[in-house]
Amino acid sequence: MSNSLTRIWDALWGRGEFSITVPSMDGALRPNVRLDDASVTLAAPGLDDLAVAGGALYFSQGEKLFALDGQGKEPRLVKTWHAPISALAVSAGGELAIGFDTGGAVIRPTTDDGGEVPIDLPQKDASPTAMSFAADGSLLICVGASGRRASEWKRDLMTHGSNGTVWRVPASRARAEKIGQDMAFPAGVVADAAGTPVVSEAWKHRLVRRRSNGSWETVLGDIPGYPGRLARVASGRGYWLSVFAPRSQMIEFVLREKVYRERMIAEVPEDFWMAPSLRAGRSFKEPLQGGGVKHLGIHKPWGPTRSYGLLVRLDEDFKPVESFHSRSDGKRHGVTSAADWNGATMVASKGDGVLVALATAGTQA
Repeated sequence: MSNSLTRIWDALWGRGEFSITVPSMDGALRPNVRLDDASVTLAAPGLDDLAVAGGALYFSQGEKLFALDGQGKEPRLVKTWHAPISALAVSAGGELAIGFDTGGAVIRPTTDDGGEVPIDLPQKDASPTAMSFAADGSLLICVGASGRRASEWKRDLMTHGSNGTVWRVPASRARAEKIGQDMAFPAGVVADAAGTPVVSEAWKHRLVRRRSNGSWETVLGDIPGYPGRLARVASGRGYWLSVFAPRSQMIEFVLREKVYRERMIAEVPEDFWMAPSLRAGRSFKEPLQGGGVKHLGIHKPWGPTRSYGLLVRLDEDFKPVESFHSRSDGKRHGVTSAADWNGATMVASKGDGVLVALATAGTQA
C-alpha cells in the first residue's frame, strides 16, 4: 500500500500519526518529585537558557545576560541587549554565542570587555531556539520556525508548523550552511561523540540524528512531551534533555480539529488556548481547570495538565536512563535548559522563574 493510501486509512481509523494516544511515563520516565525536592539557587522570572564557561554559570533573562561565579553569590550582569535572548552556547575556547528572539546571533568572548561578531546566517530573520558548539569549533544553530520568533512556539504548534531549519557555522566563522530543513520546530541540538548533529524535533516528539547522506534518522521517538534543549553531561557520558511541556490526549485531539483551532487562534487570547504551556493554572479562564482538582480544591499530581516539569538524562545512545519531574501540582514547570556546574546539575524552570540545583551522578567530569 502506498504512503498516501496508508495516511488515508490511518486518518479514517485514527491510527498512526492520526492517533490521539499519548505514551505513558514509565520505566526511566516514571513520575517522581525530584525537581520539586531540589534546592532553589535563584529566583529569576524569565530565566531561560544556561551555559557554563570559565567556572561561571551564564543564564539569560529576557534581554539580559547574567553570570553566577559561585553558589551563594549574587549574579552579575554581563550585558543588556536590544532584544530578548533566545539561545546561548559556549565553546571550549571560551567563545559565547548569543541568539536573539527578534532574529540574528553574535559571538563574543566570555570576558566582559570583548567585542562582538555577528554570525552570518543567510536566513536574516532567523530566531534561534538552541545552539551548541561541536568539538571541531563549528556552531550548530536551530531555528524553530522560519518567519516566526522562538517565543511564538505555541502559535507554530497550533498551526502545524514544519518549516524549521538547522545550520552549521564553520570554525572559520564563514557563512552558515543549512544542514536541516522542513523540520517540526527543532528546539535543541548537540553534537554526539562522533561529531554528528542530534536535534530535538519538538512537534514530532523525537530526537533525530543527521546521516552522512544529509537525511535524518530517529534515535529516540514517541517522547511523552515536547523535547527542547540538549546538553552534554559534564562527565561526557550522556546528555541532558529538557522537556518544556507535556503532551495530552486533549491537545492531540485539538491539533486534529482544523476549524476549532482556527477559531481559537482568531478569537481567544493566546494565554487561554487549549495548548501546552510553560506554566498553567494562573487564571480561572484557562482550560482544563476542573479536571486538575479534587472536590476540596486539592490539586491532583496525576490530574490533566497543560504544563509540567521534566528533565531526562540520556545515555550515550540517547536512551533515557533517569528522569526528574515536577508533576501537575508541582512548582518547577517549563524546564527549558540544564547544565552541570559547581558539583550540581542546574535546571532552569522558566515556567516558574527559578534556577534549581540537582545532586546528580552526572556532574563530575
